[in-house]
Parts: sequence; structure tokens; C-alpha cells
Amino acid sequence: MSPKDSAHKPMLFATQLFVERDGQELVGPKRFELLRQIAEGGSISAAAQAVGISYRTAWGAIDALNNLAGEAIVERTKGGAGGGGAALTEAGRTLLATYAALHARQQEFLDWVASGGSDMQHWLAMLGRLSLRMSARNQLAGVVERIDLVGPQASVQLRLANAQSLRALVSRLSLDNLGLDVGAPAIAVFKSSAATAVGPDALVAARANRLEGQLAEIDFEAGRAELALALPGGLSVFCLQEAADENALPAVGTSLIAVFDPSVVLLAASH
Repeated sequence: MSPKDSAHKPMLFATQLFVERDGQELVGPKRFELLRQIAEGGSISAAAQAVGISYRTAWGAIDALNNLAGEAIVERTKGGAGGGGAALTEAGRTLLATYAALHARQQEFLDWVASGGSDMQHWLAMLGRLSLRMSARNQLAGVVERIDLVGPQASVQLRLANAQSLRALVSRLSLDNLGLDVGAPAIAVFKSSAATAVGPDALVAARANRLEGQLAEIDFEAGRAELALALPGGLSVFCLQEAADENALPAVGTSLIAVFDPSVVLLAASH
């Protein structure tokens, strides 16, 4: 096969599935195959040989399975010179069937990704976002719904997944470098110290961003309080502000608005 033909072959995805309990492997590909062989043949020695491990190693894996599961997965049966036998318990059969089903679903997903599933770019972009590490506490993903050019700057309005919106003020050069246009995904990034939590009746500058939510958590120390606001749709925003007295802070559950200027918002986009 020529290099040109190879370049046009479809990309294949493969991975291994491991089920853990308390940080320890319960079932992986090799243990699954060991259980499957025991279920089919009822022989530890034959199952060990099929998997490519020793009889002693096979029983060590079975003992570990039983201990981690908290109940018998495999039980011994009487045997002769061939080393005896074993059978899966009901819990063992359930574990075997569950792992097989999970593996099948996993492979379906990988095949779907390889075929270019309709939402593939969305999910791959999400994985990319999760791998980012930033010092800014607030990172909100959304879609660009409006761009207004104001001299050398651009006001970019981002619609969040919960239907709330925020704006970022960036230079036209930054807008071009990001390759952003209406409908493009982007991430709004801003520090918690750049946002202030205020009550619904507070006077707020007309140009300021406003994200409405409820106070979910307070972290107070040395005259500073970080307020975590739970926004609709499972999103959160963090506000770090001065607070002379912890008792003067609003109670958890209070309706608040995170207020911040568009100029403090940075935008990130993946290509």
C-alpha cells in the first residue's frame, strides 16, 4: 500500500476499559477474559492457560476480585489432579455482563467518533476545555451571538449554556487572531477579584455584565470573602471582595448578581 493510500484510510480509535473500586482495579481486559473463560469452561487451569498466566496468578486475581467486590465473584468447585475448578457466582455473572455491556458501549462511541459523528467537534472541544489550566477562577463556555465594532475595539457578546449572556471588550486584532465570528464557540475567562456580588436592588453601571444566581458558598478569611454563586443550568461564578465582618455577609441561598466590566473578560477559542 502506498503512503498516499494509507493517508486516506479511516482513523481508528481503540482503548482499554478498567473498572476500579477504592482506587484498585476490579476488572480490566485480562481479568474480564479470565472470568469469561471460567464461565465457559469451569476450569481455572484452562482459563489461566487461555489468558496466558499461571494457575497461581489466576487464583491471586480471583482472590483480589472477591476482596475488592466485597462478596464472592468466583467460587471453587471440587476438582481432581487437574487443579480443581471454579464457577462464577450470581454476582460474578452480573459483573461479567456489566463489563461486557460497558465495553460494547465504549466501542460504539469510539466507532462513532472515528466516523465523524455530527457532534464530534463539540465533544472534542469540550475535552480540550477540560484540559486547560488557568489561574483565573471563572471560565465560562458559550457561543458568540453578537459582535459590535467600536473603533479599534470589538464588543463580543457570548451566550452561555444557561441562556444568560456576557460581553467581552477586546481589540480588533485579538478578534482576528481568535478567528471569532457569530456562532463560534468561545470561553470567557476572568478573575474572581474582578467580579463583585451585589443584591438585586443595587445600582449597577449600564455597561456592566450581570450574571444572576444564588449564593451557594462563602470562603471568608482575613477580611476577604470569596462568594460562589450558583447560576441557572448548573454553572457557577466566583466573586472575591473585601468583607470587614463575616456576619455582615449575605446568607447562603440569597439571590445575588455577579457584576463585572466587559474589559476584564478575556476570550479563549480553540482552532
